[in-house]
Amino acid sequence: MPKNYLMAAALSILLVSTCAATPLPVYGSAVTESEWTGTRSAPSAGMVGNGRWDSFSISWNIALEAGVYHYQYTISGLSGKALSHVDFDLSDNCTPTSQCVFNASYDVAGTPQLFYGTFADNPGQPGFPAGASITGVKFDMMPAGVGTISFDSVRAPMWGDFYAKDGVAGGGTGVWNYAYNQGLAGHDTYNNAGYYVAVPDTVGSGVPEPGSWMLMASGGLMLALGLWRRAGRRS
Repeated sequence: MPKNYLMAAALSILLVSTCAATPLPVYGSAVTESEWTGTRSAPSAGMVGNGRWDSFSISWNIALEAGVYHYQYTISGLSGKALSHVDFDLSDNCTPTSQCVFNASYDVAGTPQLFYGTFADNPGQPGFPAGASITGVKFDMMPAGVGTISFDSVRAPMWGDFYAKDGVAGGGTGVWNYAYNQGLAGHDTYNNAGYYVAVPDTVGSGVPEPGSWMLMASGGLMLALGLWRRAGRRS
């Protein structure tokens, strides 16, 4: 069998095997439709809740209609404390005019104040993991009693980050009430969907899912076998 056929077959199998064996990053990957409804709750793995928010919980429900995704987040476990602001991760190319977030509303009276940018550890965000950041949108200066945040988006859901805080220190002890998904502390360390929440991304990720890798592997093996047989007939 000619060496060039052997080399082509070996290279095909090596490339496909390497891709299939390398775990794909979960952060930023597409959320399957079966997980468009979900919950993350402290103190279980996947959620960090501090102060009186040690039982903090965030649930989401996503629906698609006429090309628009409707996102609804329900927040509970605040132990009598109110939300001050919430940061939601978005694709880095989202802007106030890109329709990543529009028609925003609460379950109480009040007009959402949205700010786009990159949010990180600072005095206004106590407990935010050092070295981490969220590029997205901040729902700021929220009215008392907010339990549900809703908005529309043209962006399909991905696994991403969020951060929430209370307006004041709890009980005069200097202990702040805040919560965030555990994956925010390190995307490489926490490579599991259970450490993230569903947030708007770009439309279509272009990243092959595990099933696609299996198809590619099968295709590579078929190619190698075909080359082998063709070379055998010519020899």
